[in-house]
Amino acid sequence: MKKIVLPPHIQERMAQRQIRKSYLKKVVMNPEITLPTLDPSRKRVMGTINNKRLDVIYKETKNSFVMITAAWLKKGDAKC
Repeated sequence: MKKIVLPPHIQERMAQRQIRKSYLKKVVMNPEITLPTLDPSRKRVMGTINNKRLDVIYKETKNSFVMITAAWLKKGDAKC
């Protein structure tokens, strides 16, 4: 199984946004929505955690998922 890599920037954002590593893993492994990104080497997925929508952007390598950013989407947001 590929490992989840958390660069320093996303670790800071996760702490600010109260996002757990287990939430990222759940959404990356079982996305409800997959959207294109401007950078073809990245993937954007969304999933529901505790009745909230989590938006995750990551880069997949041979051995890992390198997290780029993650954020909770607000209700009423057009992306939900």
